[in-house]
Amino acid sequence: MSIAELLKLEKTDRQAYEESLKKHRDLKNAMDTQYMLGRQEGREEGREEGINLGIKKAALMMLRAGTQPHEVSRLLGL
Repeated sequence: MSIAELLKLEKTDRQAYEESLKKHRDLKNAMDTQYMLGRQEGREEGREEGINLGIKKAALMMLRAGTQPHEVSRLLGL
């Protein structure tokens, strides 16, 4: 709504419009916040999965190279 249109409204209608606009902005901000939190959680989960996959690959390589299982465990913190 343009400023001119807003100024033409009756006081009660203008207040209702402004309240509606405030609710809309609050809802949008809440949704944006949830979206960003979800993305952050996804990144953290992906990072953990990547680390675990790397550790598994390293353990397999070490075992195939003849490293004793207890040494693999100790070196990789398993």
